[in-house]
Amino acid sequence: MAKVVLTDALLAFDGVKFSDTANEVAVDYAAESLDGTVFGNDTRVRCGGLFTAAMSASGFFQAEDPDKAFFQSMGAAGKVMTAAATATEGDIAYTLAAIMGSYQPIDNEVGELAGFSMSVGATDKLIRGTLMANKETITSTSSGTARQLGAVTSAQKLYAALHVFSAGGTSPTLDIEIESDDGSGMASPVSRISFDQATAVGSQFKSLAGAITDDWWRVKWTVGGTSPDFDFLVVVGIL
Repeated sequence: MAKVVLTDALLAFDGVKFSDTANEVAVDYAAESLDGTVFGNDTRVRCGGLFTAAMSASGFFQAEDPDKAFFQSMGAAGKVMTAAATATEGDIAYTLAAIMGSYQPIDNEVGELAGFSMSVGATDKLIRGTLMANKETITSTSSGTARQLGAVTSAQKLYAALHVFSAGGTSPTLDIEIESDDGSGMASPVSRISFDQATAVGSQFKSLAGAITDDWWRVKWTVGGTSPDFDFLVVVGIL
């Protein structure tokens, strides 16, 4: 398996892409190990507890976004953060519904570049998904590449995260759906998740309980308004 060098990582928070201001990222995933030892045991007995998930990043301070987005989101839930080793469609991406837990907007000593650091905690599961769409300058209705992500069992859910990075034009609208089919040709696609109509920068996190026997998936988008122009990304995962 080829090793990955972090040279063009993808970082997004609530519709703000901040890859070009960051130089460090971490995705933390853990499970509590609870002590269930009782009299008569000669070895500590451990029981799996709750999962925890968080993301953090640091880099160089930049006025407006991402500074504005981070500062205004402090303590606010309902945000989405996404991190990926590359910005290539079809590659692995991690995403979670988050609450902004800490933000250090300016940090360093005299003569050095002003730095920042931020961290978020999960308010739902950490999703290991696929970067299904990473689009720029979308002006018309279309759909993305179909990918075989697998079926969703009755014990699983389909998860999808959306970041809208820009919305240009007059009264622009963006409607995004996650569709499934039982074949790569997507001959009879079924809409599984529909995001709320987007008209501005922001993020959304949606889920749908299984079972779903279809194993091919794609992103479909419908664009409206006068001279609309959108940049967005979508991550889809099954867990």
